[in-house]
This record gives sequence, C-alpha cells and structure tokens, in this order.
Amino acid sequence: MVLNRRGFFFKVVIFCFVLSLGLLTAACNPFDKKTKSGLQVITGDAKASLFLDGQYLDKTPFIGKDIKPGTYTLRIQPDDSKLVMYETPVTLRKGLLTVVTWMPGDRPETGGGVIYEMEELSNRKQTELVIASIPDGAIITIPDRDKEFAPVTLSDLSPGSIEFTVSLPSYDTQQNNVNLVEGYRTTATVKLAKSEVTVIDTIPSPVTATAAATTPSPSPVATTSGSARQASASAQQTTATTTSLSGARVQIKPTNYFQNGKEVLRVRDAAGNTGKEIGLADVGKEYPYLNLTEKGWHQISFNNQKGWVTTQFSTLIQ
Repeated sequence: MVLNRRGFFFKVVIFCFVLSLGLLTAACNPFDKKTKSGLQVITGDAKASLFLDGQYLDKTPFIGKDIKPGTYTLRIQPDDSKLVMYETPVTLRKGLLTVVTWMPGDRPETGGGVIYEMEELSNRKQTELVIASIPDGAIITIPDRDKEFAPVTLSDLSPGSIEFTVSLPSYDTQQNNVNLVEGYRTTATVKLAKSEVTVIDTIPSPVTATAAATTPSPSPVATTSGSARQASASAQQTTATTTSLSGARVQIKPTNYFQNGKEVLRVRDAAGNTGKEIGLADVGKEYPYLNLTEKGWHQISFNNQKGWVTTQFSTLIQ
C-alpha cells in the first residue's frame, strides 16, 4: 500500500481473499473454513492498535484466521497521538478473509482507505464486484468501461485481477487492484480522504476585491460567456433558499463522466442519489435555479420540469 499525497493516489493491491486449506500453505496456519473467519488490517507506516467490539485485538499490520464469524465494530487507534482513530463496521464470514486498509489522518476527514468483504453467490459461475464510496457519488473508472457513479454493482466481470479508480473533486483519488473470485461477490467500500489542497477556479474581480473591504462576506466572481456574475456563497451548500433570485443559474462543472461522447451530470427528481434519474445535464451549460438547495443538491429547471443536481458538480451563480 502506497499513499502519495502529492499525486493524490492511494494504491492498494489485494490478491486473493478466499482462505482454505487448498489456498494457504501450512506455514500460514489456515483456519477451519467451516467455523472460522479471517481479518487483515493494514495501516502502512502508521502503526495502530486494533479493537473488535471494544476488545483489544493486536497491533498493525495484522492478520488473524481464527475469528468467530459475525459483524463487529473495528476500531483503529494510531500510536501517533497526532492521528485520529477510526471506527467502522466489518462483517466476517466463514472461510473468508475481510481486508481493511487504512491511512490515518490528523482529522477524521483526512483519513482514507478501503474495506474488502466477500460473500458466496448462489450462482457459482458468476463473479460480482460492488463498489461503494464515502462520500456517496464518487466516480468509478475501470479500464475499457464507461465511468460509473458509486454505489455500483458490476455483474458482468470475469474472475481475476481488476483495477479501478475512485475519484471525487476535493478528495484524494484512490487507485485499487483486486482479484475477483468466481462464485463470489466482492464488496469494496472506499472511504475517500479529503484533499489537503483546495483548488480555487474563480478569481475575484477588482470590483469584488474593493467591496471586500466594506462587506464581511464577499462572494467570488465567476465568469460566464464573457460577463462577470457574482456567485452566491453564504448558503450554497446546506440551506434552502426561498427568496427569489432573479436570473440565478446553476452551471454544471466538469464530472469526467461521458455519455455518447458528451461530458454530463445526472439530473434526479429528488435531492439525493436515491432520486430517479430524469436526464443528463451538459457540463458547462447553465440551467435556471429554482431558489432551493437541500442536502447538497440544487433544484433547477430541466427540460420544463423540476430537477436536482449535486453541488459537488455544480455552481450557483447570479
């Protein structure tokens, strides 16, 4: 596992999760796959203490093959007091190894990693990969396939090694490689680390800079079609706006998600990833803002109907 903060790449290579007498040598002390499960925890150079349901387990790096199957709360407590602890639920299944890789951060939002869990499929000829992300909605990139948004279930894969990249603006990109096993579903839950570097793509105009001396909360200026427009900044992310904003628009930011050769963003009928998709908004295009922002989603007028787009890939301007 290598974490390159400069390039924002988190690389994890996991080769195989199925533990059985036929797959491990005697030196590995294989467990009885009918009654025991396995857990592996990797934290790179950041040593940590591990706790299962509050009971001390061991230090990292750790691999255990004689744990009772079940669902536990895993706590990773770094030895370095400057790094924060991390807790997550893990499911341990009979005869299978659950793998947790974690790079602790100095704040909860700057820690990142991935949890790999496996379970048998009823169709023993099928191979399945499920990728979920925290936060939700990350872009999933797999070579020679269309990009997807997490969570995504891929059921048309072949056994063997597969590489996938998970990315989201303002978060470190994770690049992972996992070995898929026929007859099993592999679930990868990716926790993205907040990037230490914030990229600002709007530049205040001289007018805005002057106003900053007299107003406590100046707004940046975004440029669209050659004209400067003042962007709303105070309540863009979390609060709903009921006051009419004459001429307010929502501009779609780059998503790196393409359909039919066009870069687009999904528009939903409700605020949230569970909302039904009603169409695709073009990146760079502006849509009328309907004066409402909820749970990180802007409401827009889209094809003569009300639609919602995530604030992660859109900007409110007026």
